[in-house]
Amino acid sequence: MAPEDRMHLTHSSLNIRRRPLKTRLWVLPLIGFASAGIFLLDRATDKAPVQHLYYLPIILGAYAFGSVGGILTALAAVILYHAASPAFLIHPYQELDIIQVVLFLAVGIVT
Repeated sequence: MAPEDRMHLTHSSLNIRRRPLKTRLWVLPLIGFASAGIFLLDRATDKAPVQHLYYLPIILGAYAFGSVGGILTALAAVILYHAASPAFLIHPYQELDIIQVVLFLAVGIVT
């Protein structure tokens, strides 16, 4: 059997990281617009389910640009997460806030 006829279980033609950097740059505005939209929604509602939407751009950044992209997107999400709730300036961090920040970074690294 020829090598090209074998079934490839671990290879995907949809893997965006195999493409050159120039062809992946279209993801940056998508990450930016998604993060901005989530920020505005988070600021308007201040509800936990909306805050979990920050994981979407983190996962997209990590998928397109690897661990570095995931970490940078996670750091941006942490900043937006804190900027959306001005209560962080008055009240100290609570345990759930620290857990949320750690999860953002963990998802960025692991994805």
